[in-house]
Amino acid sequence: MKIKFGLLKEHISLILNEEWNNNKPTLLSSEIPTNFGSPAHLTDLQKLLKHLVMLRNSQKRGSASRFAYSQTIQRLKSQIKKIEKKLEKR
Repeated sequence: MKIKFGLLKEHISLILNEEWNNNKPTLLSSEIPTNFGSPAHLTDLQKLLKHLVMLRNSQKRGSASRFAYSQTIQRLKSQIKKIEKKLEKR
């Protein structure tokens, strides 16, 4: 599976800066627009999480890169949980 690093970089930036806008359409990794928090968006975030974990695990323990990936992973996990709770309420 190919990773589009431009999109990955954008997701990481949004997660770290917490600039999520729930009213604005978001692009999936396949560059298809969808609503924020939709099931398709959640699936895409879960795939992104798996890739970030793989990238983090390939970094040397104690490195700044691994730390940055770990922070991003934790924030993405919390965002995924929020979306899952929102979808359960529907």
